[in-house]
Amino acid sequence: MVASILRISIVARLARVRNPHPCTRRIACPVCGEALADQGASARCAAGHSFDFARSGYLNLTIGGDGPGRVGDDAAMVAARAEFLAAGHYEPLAAAVAEAAAAAAPEGDGAVAEVGSGTGHYLAAVVAALAERGRHPACAFGVDLSKAAAERAAKLHPELRFLVADAEAAIPLCDASAGLCLSVFAPRPAAELGRIARPGGALVAALAGPRHLERLRARLELIEVGADKLARLTERLDPWFEPAEVEAVEFELRLGPEDARRLVLMGPNARHQPDLAPLASGHEDRASVTVASFRRR
Repeated sequence: MVASILRISIVARLARVRNPHPCTRRIACPVCGEALADQGASARCAAGHSFDFARSGYLNLTIGGDGPGRVGDDAAMVAARAEFLAAGHYEPLAAAVAEAAAAAAPEGDGAVAEVGSGTGHYLAAVVAALAERGRHPACAFGVDLSKAAAERAAKLHPELRFLVADAEAAIPLCDASAGLCLSVFAPRPAAELGRIARPGGALVAALAGPRHLERLRARLELIEVGADKLARLTERLDPWFEPAEVEAVEFELRLGPEDARRLVLMGPNARHQPDLAPLASGHEDRASVTVASFRRR
């Protein structure tokens, strides 16, 4: 049995070596900015900078640490998020993001790129929505600082490409390589999004509204949602993107004790070690999210 598993693993590894992925040419070397070429088990630029693919398929492009003061989600946070999303609690949001993305995506051979892709849940929903409309993006990339997230995402969605990088410092994609950019509860580095989005391309962002999980935040004294988030984002994006569509997405959440805990532990509140005892009987709340589309100038 063990020998069979080892043979399967070796065969899968050799298949990667024999079949380089054409989408790798859209990835930018984090050292010099030149396009990478797929060498099978690694990706290399013309200057010779080389990066190895993990066994699960993701590509780690971090250099000298994870960036100034920024750390990716740990394995426990990623597991909580994967389990919470798999239970379907945020499916109304995934459907709204996918619908907005399918409506905003331009025609042509542009990649789909999600910043802060986590487990790949929303990226996969968008690619599926495009496919249902007969539109198959040439490439789909998820970028996240968390190795644990990239590992989980690559295993859940082997048809997509996941990159480990500090997107707030630099999104590791070539200039004007993406037709559609996504950010769901994630960083939105305006200049970098403007750089990788091609003219006429689109950005779809999902932001927590002021009423999002307000009962949970009050119950556990969690991080507050900032005011005027959409207005501030629109202002930051203005040199590169013009606003297009805005939709308010609201739905009720009825959670058992475990999923209530996962909801807290899958995000930045987990780092503050909140007291979760009040969730022993479950929790009811409202999700309130703004889904906004922008067009690259």
